[in-house]
Formats: sequence, C-alpha cells, structure tokens
Amino acid sequence: MNNYVNWAKEYLNCDCGVEKETHGDQSDVYKLITPSQNYFLKVASALERERARLEWLAGMLPVPRVVALSSIEDKDAL
Repeated sequence: MNNYVNWAKEYLNCDCGVEKETHGDQSDVYKLITPSQNYFLKVASALERERARLEWLAGMLPVPRVVALSSIEDKDAL
C-alpha cells in the first residue's frame, strides 16, 4: 500500500478494501470499499483547484463530496 492509501484509510478510520482504478487522466485513482459506502482517492499534483471546483458545484450538480485534501510527499491526495 502506498502512503496516500494509508493516509485515506487512517483519515476514514476504516479497514477498507482497496482497488486501483484503471481509468483516469494523469492521476492515480483508488476505490476504497467499506461496508456502508465507497470512497475514491485521487492522487496527483496540485488538486487544490479541483477541490475548490467540486465544493463550488456541490448542490448545483451531482459531483463527488470532498472529504479531505492533504499534501503528502510531492503530490496531493483528494
């Protein structure tokens, strides 16, 4: 497991399953599977603007809810 997945699991306080998504842009995307719901973790450079766009669109369009953003090593985890 990489540092980003470990951060997300610790943040969510879950022992969830993890699947690497095979599609996406230049980022790495992981699906974190819990008994009650699923989360997606995106790892890439400079995700602050994406977080701001998602939070702005929330309530206007069906977009993913932002749970957290953190900088780890040289990338962001959203």
